[in-house]
Amino acid sequence: MSNLSEESLSFVSHLKRLEKEQPDYWTFDGNDRRTGAHALFQYPAMMVPAMQGALLDLILESNPASNIVFDPFVGSGTILVESMLRGLNFAGIDINPLAVLVSRVKSTPISPLLLNNARARILARSQSDKSMRYSTTFATQHKWFSKGVSIWLSRCVRAIEAEDSLNIRRVFWVALARVVRQVCNSRSTTYKLHIKPTEDQLENGDCVYSIFSRHSEIVVKSLQEHYSALLSSGHIENEEYTGEVDIRLGDSRDPRNVSNAASADIIVTSPPYGDNRTTVPYGQYSYLPLQWIASHDIDEKFDDTLLKSTHATDTASLGGSMCNALQRGEIACGRYQAYKAAVHCLSKNIDGQKRFAAFAADLHDSVSQLSANTKPSAFHIWTVGERRVGGIKMPLTDLLIEILEAHSIRWIHTANRRIISKKMPSRNTLSDTMISEQLVIASKV
Repeated sequence: MSNLSEESLSFVSHLKRLEKEQPDYWTFDGNDRRTGAHALFQYPAMMVPAMQGALLDLILESNPASNIVFDPFVGSGTILVESMLRGLNFAGIDINPLAVLVSRVKSTPISPLLLNNARARILARSQSDKSMRYSTTFATQHKWFSKGVSIWLSRCVRAIEAEDSLNIRRVFWVALARVVRQVCNSRSTTYKLHIKPTEDQLENGDCVYSIFSRHSEIVVKSLQEHYSALLSSGHIENEEYTGEVDIRLGDSRDPRNVSNAASADIIVTSPPYGDNRTTVPYGQYSYLPLQWIASHDIDEKFDDTLLKSTHATDTASLGGSMCNALQRGEIACGRYQAYKAAVHCLSKNIDGQKRFAAFAADLHDSVSQLSANTKPSAFHIWTVGERRVGGIKMPLTDLLIEILEAHSIRWIHTANRRIISKKMPSRNTLSDTMISEQLVIASKV
């Protein structure tokens, strides 16, 4: 434990005391309900808010001066919301435009009166719109949406676009994204795009209006609860959040994006579990909603190539590109024992080797950028799932620890968390899925 700050030693002491008193503390069984902003949008593989909040509280107890949190894989913003509820400053990155949209909506409090008035205007416009014109067209549109559904979604799009406020438009783009997930022809039982049986496909689009009305009401209620929570805790003044929030659309391996972590006291994150192509395809999940949302409202630097195919975003994400995967993995991680062990176990599975190598190399590059851009004594808390490749469990926790240590981020503790509430089956067609995950605690030295 040499070279660690008093704050780090105090933090890990609190952790061990908790785990001794409550061996299953990190499970948070019965305390994983999503309310307020956490209920805004169902995004794949979301964190447990109560667990992340407890981690932040333990850090603040050990070092009350900590006030800037950074998440290089921000996702739908679980850590963002927990940071805001504590009045902390926050910075985050994600390569998925839908994740950035959802997080930016959560980071921008809007008064309930403005939200309700905007919802009434948008619903009125969409209902009075009799145009049969599509607001968007893309190559496989007829596969995923019936003509009637496309017409009604287009009416909702035009109603949202008529709003003057960018922040208001973003709120109702999220509502529309919820609607698209429900009315498209992709099965709702998987994050991947799989066509529904013909008898389950929605042909008549007349119900889209009522579905949009219901989902927009849910979104507004969620944000109202978020606003009230921030207001009651003194974190809203003049209808604005008292802290600073910076959400960027981009790649965590790009130093230009990670520069906003330079002053962070706390790095809290969960990288994609393995590779986005085969485990949790965030890009596939987001592909259809993003076809209907005005990209310039998400970000001025929106890269349209992310929508060129259903897998483009996943290919651009951690572990998504198989280009020179084995070579990249060996160069980045060949010296790590966990990497060598995994490659050896996959010696008869070349495709599995490539998938693991691609993710390992990308994870290494991301940690490298974080190490160069976080200040000494900053806490690092990583939630990691040890997924399987070809039925073999990959030692991602050990690999992450080796990578962190090699970049002057000292490992101090690992906690195990049983996963109680899973949105996916305990087995898929290939192997067992994860039933636990690890919290890797470290500190920059």
